[in-house]
Amino acid sequence: MEINSIPYSVKAIQGEDRLIWMGANRGDFDLKHAYALAKGSELDAGSFNGMWVWKLDSIPWVKTFVWKCLHPLEWENALSKGALVKLISAIYHCGLNTKKSNYKRVVQIRWEIPQAGWACLNTDEATIGNPGRAWCGGLIRNKHGEWLGGFSRSIGCSNSFMVELWGLRDGLILCNEMHLNVVDIQLDAKAVVQLLSNSSSANICAMPLLDDCRQLISQIA
Repeated sequence: MEINSIPYSVKAIQGEDRLIWMGANRGDFDLKHAYALAKGSELDAGSFNGMWVWKLDSIPWVKTFVWKCLHPLEWENALSKGALVKLISAIYHCGLNTKKSNYKRVVQIRWEIPQAGWACLNTDEATIGNPGRAWCGGLIRNKHGEWLGGFSRSIGCSNSFMVELWGLRDGLILCNEMHLNVVDIQLDAKAVVQLLSNSSSANICAMPLLDDCRQLISQIA
């Protein structure tokens, strides 16, 4: 058993302490944890058998059907006539969507040359397990691909999302220390980009890193 690495803000103005709900990856109290609390079960997300079900790209009743298959005790009061019709419909839709899981799309990934006068920051992470032992690193290059600076860090135990943010913050700090005014930031974590772009999105555990990244980006701009 390892203790997760906890980030703290190094740039943003410190405010009040934030409450984080135990066992929640995002740190907030949600429906899943309310259900676990009502059932008197463990609040650790890892104890829930079938978290992947809710991430399926399918209609809600298909997800519900699969979830109930994983939790047979929840069937006790579910087999009314209406529920049975819906479950049969769900099975039918599962059959219609069988080809969907075989769909593959090839995406070409390469280093994009920055504009003249711009620097390019590339960051990435590596973890052994998720969560698990984690590292992050990055480098800064000019339009010719020439090395301007770089960094690496051993973080400890964390998950891939947090490590991506950790690496981005370290890269932005390096950009500020090098007094770079225009920087093209390239990273392969869509969730990080979406969270930085949407200030209303809440992820309490990641807020220290998010606050720092937003402030550092504003300083570069």
